[in-house]
Amino acid sequence: MKSIKIKVPATVANLVCGFDILGMAINEPYDEMEVRLLETPDIIVRHTDGFNLPEEASKNVAGVVLMKMQEHLHLKNGFEVIIHKHIKPGSGLGSSAASAAGAAFAANILIGNILSREETIHFAMFGEELASGVRHADNIAPCIYGGDHPCEIL
Repeated sequence: MKSIKIKVPATVANLVCGFDILGMAINEPYDEMEVRLLETPDIIVRHTDGFNLPEEASKNVAGVVLMKMQEHLHLKNGFEVIIHKHIKPGSGLGSSAASAAGAAFAANILIGNILSREETIHFAMFGEELASGVRHADNIAPCIYGGDHPCEIL
């Protein structure tokens, strides 16, 4: 498989006394992401929305996740990701987590599904670190595990 299109759910976290631990995926809104495995080591990020999020890989949560995966897994291939963001950044619905988790989830499938869910979450947390300064999985884990609404292939 050289490319994949996925749906990534919004999430709600910081539930009651489970601050930064508990979270859940919800039906809507959700982001759609198209991720393609490249022959070159480039990481290309594009957005189709009007949120003016950075497209430079090192400044984008999805880009950072892909860069970390490439580095730690010694991948020779790169990735192109096109993000159709419907989860408004800053809305409290895990917008950055959706981009980070979606990038890790899709990239893992494209490289042969070699990572466990826990390892996928580990890489996705690098995106949350860029967004918030802290690596935490309260929004990431529901995107990956998600009960009835995890990341899914479209």
